Amino acid sequence: MYGVWVHLFLCGILSVQNIFGRMIMDKQSRDYEVCLCYHVTRGEIEDIIRKTGITDLQTLCAVAKVGDKCGGCREDLEMILNEVNNDK
Repeated sequence: MYGVWVHLFLCGILSVQNIFGRMIMDKQSRDYEVCLCYHVTRGEIEDIIRKTGITDLQTLCAVAKVGDKCGGCREDLEMILNEVNNDK
């Protein structure tokens, strides 16, 4: 029974936020809520990175005003930062 949940978690489809009642959403979706504390979506983060040319997590957190409360989004922010900058 737990095998399915573990698989979904390891594939990035299920996260802690999903377990606490959030809709399961693909992390690649622009509507994916990356920062639950400030309700910031992946699309908003991608747009900020493209617009400003940010290349490091610390600057992204300061400019986007995310990642400084609970820190739970920093891994996703780093992933998005790398993906957007690798697409250039």
